[in-house]
Amino acid sequence: MTSIASPSEAAWPVGRKRIAHRAIPTHAGTWGANQRVTVTVHDQDHPVSLPWGDEFEITDEIYRFKNWQPEKVHVLMSLNMAKTKLKKPYHVPIAWVKNYGDGKVLHMSLGHREDVWTNEKYQQSLLGGIKWMLGLEPGDATPNPELSSAQEAKAKADSDTAQS
Repeated sequence: MTSIASPSEAAWPVGRKRIAHRAIPTHAGTWGANQRVTVTVHDQDHPVSLPWGDEFEITDEIYRFKNWQPEKVHVLMSLNMAKTKLKKPYHVPIAWVKNYGDGKVLHMSLGHREDVWTNEKYQQSLLGGIKWMLGLEPGDATPNPELSSAQEAKAKADSDTAQS
């Protein structure tokens, strides 16, 4: 399990392959720790995203990823640009999974604030992810790059509309 809080993973070449991005997070022009955002759940059946329903609002720190590789991951949740105050013209995944060798990888961007860690849905989400990685719960990890492409196009449209 990885989070944006562990940038050393992304600095390691094997780690970059495992997590499918190079996380050099920046706060400039992104959503700081006190930003309320709306997250869309794309795979409502996966144990990681199941607790959240189809959409939720949360206050947390959100990052954009450098060298994002959507063709290698199954995106579970993304920032909803249409319903988020700071609109940017790109897809911002929040949680994704992938198979890696004989193992499984979960990346969750949430969890920068204490109130997120104490959120029951967040705890259920992490527990679901652990059970999925251990093979105790089923969940799809088939890459879904078409979702990222569609979300990117939607984010650009939402950003353009906001700037008009």
